[in-house]
Amino acid sequence: MSHTKIYRLCLLSVVILTIIGGIFYYVEYAKNKTEVTEGTLVKKQEWLEYGI
Repeated sequence: MSHTKIYRLCLLSVVILTIIGGIFYYVEYAKNKTEVTEGTLVKKQEWLEYGI
């Protein structure tokens, strides 16, 4: 095998493993997490209109 084929094979395997890892992470962790604990999210905001 030439070095080019080995290089392409390694890059392709890294890309495939990254995609599989991302799918596994989403299915196992992100999908089951319903409550956000970090960040600045607003659950409810009330708009008050003031007469001038």
